[in-house]
Amino acid sequence: MTPDFTIVSGNGEHSAPLSVYTQNLWLGGDTGPLFRLDLSNLSQVIPATAQFWAEVQASNIDERVVEIVRELEDRKPAVVALQEAVGYETGALIPNAEGGLDFVAQAPGPDLLQATVAEIEARGLPYSVAVIQPTTTIALPIGPPGATGLPAITVQDRVVMLTHDDVEPIATDRGLYEARIPLGPAEFVRGWVRMTIEHDGAPLHFVATHLETQGSGPTDPIRYIHELQGAELQHSVLSALDGTTVLMGDLNSDAAADPSSRTWTPTYGNLIDAGFLDVWATAPKPSREDGVTCCQEDGDPARTPDQRIDFVLLRTAQESVDAGHHRGWFRADIVGTKEADRTPSGLWPSDHAGIVASIRLPGRMR
Repeated sequence: MTPDFTIVSGNGEHSAPLSVYTQNLWLGGDTGPLFRLDLSNLSQVIPATAQFWAEVQASNIDERVVEIVRELEDRKPAVVALQEAVGYETGALIPNAEGGLDFVAQAPGPDLLQATVAEIEARGLPYSVAVIQPTTTIALPIGPPGATGLPAITVQDRVVMLTHDDVEPIATDRGLYEARIPLGPAEFVRGWVRMTIEHDGAPLHFVATHLETQGSGPTDPIRYIHELQGAELQHSVLSALDGTTVLMGDLNSDAAADPSSRTWTPTYGNLIDAGFLDVWATAPKPSREDGVTCCQEDGDPARTPDQRIDFVLLRTAQESVDAGHHRGWFRADIVGTKEADRTPSGLWPSDHAGIVASIRLPGRMR
C-alpha cells in the first residue's frame, strides 16, 4: 500500500500529490443544551445529561467507525485529522473533604479513538497516532444519588492526528486555547495539534483543530469565545510557522453563509485574508457539489447539511500559489454523505461529512 503524499520530486518537477483526510467523528449526542445549564443545579443537569447519555449509547460508535476507517483504507491519505475523538467512562460522583465531588470510575464506556485505532489494527492498515491533545474533560451526573454516590459519566474530548507509517515526523506540538466556556464547576475547552515533516529541505506543517461553535448569533457569548479562539489559532499557532502549512478541521465558521446568518463568523475569512487557500473551493468539482459538511441527523431524515464548516486550507510561500496560478493542483472530495456510506443499521458515519484532499504543487516548496 503506497500513499499519495510526495508533493514534488527533488529536481522540482511535478510528482504524486499529498493526500489528507479530516473528519469530525461526532461524539454521539447533542451537547448544546448542556451549554445553557448551571452544572451545580442537579434538578436541571440530571435530565439533560441522561438524555445526552442515551443518545451516545444509541449512536453505535463501533459500527460508525467501521465506515470511517473504510474511507481511510480506500483513500490512503498520508495524514488524518480527527475531531470529537471522545471517550467515555461510567462511575459515580462521591463527596470529598472540600465539599466538592470526585469522579470514581467504574467501567469504560464507548471510545471513538480507541474504536478507530482498533478497527485500523483489525484491518492491518499502516497508520498510527502521531499526536493527541485532550481538551474538555467533564464529569456529568446521569441519575439521582444512590448507595454508591451519584451515577455519572466522564466525557473526554480530544483532537488527534494520525499518520501513515511512511510519514516521518520531525516534530509535534499541541496546545489548548486560552478562550474557553465557563460552565460552573467545569470549562468547555478546545485545542489543536501540529505535526511537521521535512520535505525538500523545508518544513511542511500539518495543523488540526476544532474551534468552538458559533452560538446562536453575533451577540451570543459563545460566538465571542469562538472568535477569540480563531484569533489565537491565526496569530499564536499559525503565524510563526514557516514553509508550508496545511490546516485541517472543524472551524465552525460557515463559508457558505453571509454575515447575517447565525452560522457565519469572521474566522474563515480572516484565514483566507492571512494567505490560506481553501482547497475545496479551489479544486475542480461537479456543479452539483456545494461542499457543505454539516449537519446530517439520523433522527431527522428531512434535515440535510447546510453549513460549510469543515476545511482543508493551504498556505505556502510559493509565489505562483500566491499569484493564483494553481489550476489543477488540488482535488477535494466530500465523503460520508452518500446513502452507500451508511452503516448496516442505517446510520450516518458522523453528523459531519469528511473532506479528503489531494495537493499537488509544481516546483520546490519553501
